[in-house]
Amino acid sequence: MSGIFSQKKILVTGAGSGLGREIALAFSRLGGTVILAGRNKQKLEETAQAISETPGKSWVIPFDVNNNQSIDNLFDEIKNKFGTLDIAVNNAGVFSFGFVDETSSEDFNHVFTTNVIGLFESLKRELQSMKENRAGTIVNISSNMSIGLNIPGTAAYTASKAAVDALTRVSAKEAITHGVRVFSINPGPLATEMTQLPGESAADRDKRWRDLIPIGRIGDVKEIAQAIIWSCSGQSDYLVGTRIVIDGGHSL
Repeated sequence: MSGIFSQKKILVTGAGSGLGREIALAFSRLGGTVILAGRNKQKLEETAQAISETPGKSWVIPFDVNNNQSIDNLFDEIKNKFGTLDIAVNNAGVFSFGFVDETSSEDFNHVFTTNVIGLFESLKRELQSMKENRAGTIVNISSNMSIGLNIPGTAAYTASKAAVDALTRVSAKEAITHGVRVFSINPGPLATEMTQLPGESAADRDKRWRDLIPIGRIGDVKEIAQAIIWSCSGQSDYLVGTRIVIDGGHSL
């Protein structure tokens, strides 16, 4: 698969750390030009530095998924610099813990604004660009929580990811007749800061999850990134509108 993305322009949102950084690196290792988007410019530049040691290239564009003007600026810069996109991975998102009766409207709205409205605004612009070219692949990062785990304290996050799944399926059916594929990747718990409790070490986090996942361990971001590579590689063009759950059996 060496160099298979050498002619591809790939947008990864939330590319400053964790899963987003690993996705960006996975594409760059195979020659892709990766547009790194996210709120923290310093972290994006750290990802760009890591990409500089791979065959690929990167371009840093700070943006705020909760700000429409910022989203417009991102896609204007992409159009001016690169023309159209070949692949987009909508990874930016937040997690919030709280029981329903203890969650403020502000916290619930923040999760939905980031995970659903922000993704929608990016997805809309990606579709507009790709439909003109009658080609492209869009990957929405969802979660295995959307498929019925019903974990207490995760209502806002779970509801937001269920909305992402619905948005993915409807947009996929609309877009495929224009040559654009849309689908979601639904990871289970991963070894990132998002799955750590306040004050919890990474080792304690891994131990806590070990007994909750049938495979006996927490997931690695590389495993998710490699699934995305395969699904965007041209070897899976029949994959449309589905959700790919990768969670070590957590949702069984």
